[in-house]
Amino acid sequence: MFSPNQQEKDRAATIRSITKRLLIYFGKKGSFLCRIQPSIWQNFCVDYRNLNEASPKDEYLMPMVDMRVDGAAHNQMLSFMDGNAGYNQIMVAEEDIHKTTFMCPGHIGAFEYTVMPFGLRNAGATYQRPMNSVFHDMIGHSLEVYIDDVVIKSPEEGYYVSNLRKAFLRMRQHKLKMNPKKCVFRVQAENFLGFLVCHRGIEIDKNKAKSIIEVLPPQNKKELHSLL
Repeated sequence: MFSPNQQEKDRAATIRSITKRLLIYFGKKGSFLCRIQPSIWQNFCVDYRNLNEASPKDEYLMPMVDMRVDGAAHNQMLSFMDGNAGYNQIMVAEEDIHKTTFMCPGHIGAFEYTVMPFGLRNAGATYQRPMNSVFHDMIGHSLEVYIDDVVIKSPEEGYYVSNLRKAFLRMRQHKLKMNPKKCVFRVQAENFLGFLVCHRGIEIDKNKAKSIIEVLPPQNKKELHSLL
């Protein structure tokens, strides 16, 4: 738990940071929510429930997770990348910027997002659409992508460098940035969308299995019901 004073300081620091990077600016109602995560970057999101209720659902067909996971498995060489700041790489249309307006306790005035924030109903589909367009000829062959998670795959080591180079050139061409702290290169196994994929196929994530293995046998009906 974080004290109200600490949360206020974290909110203020985050607002200053993203304002300097021009991700938001002073605008012309939203309720501000702060979500503290165990990382260096203090992430936060705005409560956009009212906006989401008024927004038509984007019916863009999202990729099936199991197909992406299956596609990443059974490869000799794998590289995993994660989009830098994710949704923030998508610019908000000028005529829609005012819809992202929010207020923050401790700050005078309101702020508007110039980039797509987290918490919007259609953010996932909006991000997936250009990713599919950018990598349209690579998906299913040398690459798998689910929103901002990208896997470069090579069935044989000889294809590894050429596949990786092609992906990097495509990213550079479209100014797509990856988070170097979340990138893993030239490995044979890694977690992807909640599954451990490797050259042998798909395996159970040991960290997730640990909690199941270590669970104590139920001693009564109530504990059994809770376990089920």
